[in-house]
Amino acid sequence: MSSPSVSTVPDPTLTQYEGQEELTPAEWEERYVDAWLLLQVTAEDEAGEPVRARLVAVTTDPLTDAFQRLWRSYADRGVLTLFTHGQYSEPRPAVVAYAP
Repeated sequence: MSSPSVSTVPDPTLTQYEGQEELTPAEWEERYVDAWLLLQVTAEDEAGEPVRARLVAVTTDPLTDAFQRLWRSYADRGVLTLFTHGQYSEPRPAVVAYAP
């Protein structure tokens, strides 16, 4: 497996990728722990769900200006993207509901 090219971005929470490797969104999610992933969707199923994607960037803080600008640059060009989270380390997030 070849390594993707990496662009240097001044924000230390963001790593941008220029590789051409295409995987399913679930396969990308399995590769990263405690990180947010920006994927460029390259194929969809009949229902419009993403089935193949290229990794655009990995960030630990999606609220930074650098990440938001990058994400917006894809949207401005009409490129379909998927924003998702990789695997969570323990303890995993949980939802606690209470109804009296």
